[in-house]
Amino acid sequence: MAAKKIFSYLIICGSVLYLAGCQSGKPDTNLKRELTDEMLAEVKAELPADLLISPDNRRTAFSQTAGKKQVMVVDGRKSRRFDQVAGLIFSPDSQRAMYGVQNGKKWSVILDGKISKRYVSVAGLVFSPDSKQAVYIAENSGREFMVINGRAGRGYQKVWPPVFSTNGRRMAYLARSGVKISLVVNGVKSRNYDEIGMPVFSFDGEHIAVRVKNGRKCYILKDGIKGKTYALTGDPVFSPDGRRLAYSVVDGIKEMVIINEKTGAPYDVIEKGSIIFSPDSKRLAFVAREGKKKLVVVGDQAGRPYDDIQPASVVFSPDSRRLAYVAKQGKQWTAVVDNQAGKPFDSITTPGFSPDSKQVVYAAEIERKMLVVADGKPGPKFDFVKPPGFSPDSSKLVYRAKKGDKLFIVSNGKKHKTYADLWPVIFSPDSRYLIYVASQDKKRMVIINGHEGPKYSDIIEGNIIFVDENRICYAAAQTGSKSGYEIYYVVEKISLP
Repeated sequence: MAAKKIFSYLIICGSVLYLAGCQSGKPDTNLKRELTDEMLAEVKAELPADLLISPDNRRTAFSQTAGKKQVMVVDGRKSRRFDQVAGLIFSPDSQRAMYGVQNGKKWSVILDGKISKRYVSVAGLVFSPDSKQAVYIAENSGREFMVINGRAGRGYQKVWPPVFSTNGRRMAYLARSGVKISLVVNGVKSRNYDEIGMPVFSFDGEHIAVRVKNGRKCYILKDGIKGKTYALTGDPVFSPDGRRLAYSVVDGIKEMVIINEKTGAPYDVIEKGSIIFSPDSKRLAFVAREGKKKLVVVGDQAGRPYDDIQPASVVFSPDSRRLAYVAKQGKQWTAVVDNQAGKPFDSITTPGFSPDSKQVVYAAEIERKMLVVADGKPGPKFDFVKPPGFSPDSSKLVYRAKKGDKLFIVSNGKKHKTYADLWPVIFSPDSRYLIYVASQDKKRMVIINGHEGPKYSDIIEGNIIFVDENRICYAAAQTGSKSGYEIYYVVEKISLP
C-alpha cells in the first residue's frame, strides 16, 4: 500500500491544542512533528488478543475465526482454513514469519508461506538472532527432534528448547536417549551424561560451557574439554570478552568460586546466580554466606557482612570502577554503593548507574510510600514509583510515579502532566527527545518532550523504535470508517530549531 501523509504540524507551547502540556516539566517550544502513515491491515471487529507487530513495525499478524475453522492473517492476507492456528512469530529482521497449524490430530508449521510435513505435535517455535535459522521441536512416532529451516534432525526421547549464540551462528540443545542426556551443538552430538545443565555461550559465540554430572562426579565442560571434578558445580558464567569462565563448586563442606580453573577462597555458601563480571571483564563479584551473615566478594576482597543481600542486586558501573547492591540489616534494607551503606528503607529496588558511571539511583519504600533516591538524596514521596533510569548522556533522570489514580513522569525532579496510564520512557540516542505513550479519555498518544501527539484508539505496546536520531516509528490502531479498526505504520520526523 502507498504511504499517505495524514498531517504535518508545528506545536508551540501555549497553543489552544497543547495548553495543558505547559505545566511543570514544560514542553520544548517550537517542537516540530511531521507524521506519515501507511495502513497495514483492517480488522472488522475488536482488536485481536493475539495481534502481533513485527520488530520493524511494518508487518502485522493475527488469527481470525472462519466458521468452525481458523485462519491466520499476515500482512492483511488470510491463510487457508485450519482447525487451529497458533504461535505466530516474526524473525528479528522482520522478513520471515512462522506459526503452527492443526488439521485433525496432526500439526504442521507454516514458514515463509510454505507448510511443513505433519507431526503429532510442534512446539518451541523460534528464530535465531540473525534470522537465518527457523527452529522448532516436532514429534512423530514417539520421538522428538529439532527441525531447522524445514529439515528434521535426529530423533530423541526428549529434546529441550535451543540456545543460540548472540550472533546466531551457533545453536545448542539438550537431548535425552533413555536415561542419558547429551549436548548437541550445530548438529554435532556429544557423549552421553547422567545430567547436563543448560549450555551457555560466550558473548562472541566462540566458546560454549555446560555443567555436567556423571555418577558422583560434577564438572564444567568448556568447548568439549573437561574441567576438574567436584562434589557439585554451579552454572558457568563467561566474562563479556569471553576470556574468563567462572562457576561455583562444592568441595567438602565449603563452597568456592573457580575462575579459569583457579580456586578462590572458601565460604559456607556461594549464593546461586550471584556471580557477575564487570563490563571490562577484569573484575568479578559474587554473594557469599559465612555463618548467618552474607557478604559481597569482589576479586579476593570480602565486603562487610549483612543479615541478607539480594543476589541479583549486585551491579557494576558501566566503567567497571564502582559497585552497588542491596543489603539488609535488621528489618530494613539499604543500598550499599562503593562499600558505603545508604539510608535504611522498608524495601529497595536494584540500584542503577548512569551511563557515565557518575550517578547511582534506586527506588525505595518507606511507611507505605515510595520515592527515588539519587546519589543518596531522597526525592519526594508518591504512592508508587517505577524504577528510575537515565538518558544516554546521563543528563536526565526520569521515572514514572503515581499519586491517587493518576500517573505522571518525573524528569530531573519536575512533574509532567498526569494521565490515566503511562508506558516506560525511551530516549533518542542523542538524549534530545524524551518519549512515552500516555492514555487519556480511553485514547492513546505519543508524548515527545511533553507534547501530545494525535490520539489513537490504541498504540501497540512495546513497538516505538528510532529509525534514526530524528525519526521514530510505531504501530497504531484507529477506529475505522465502518465497524472495526485500521492498523497503521506511523513514522514521525522530529525536529527542534
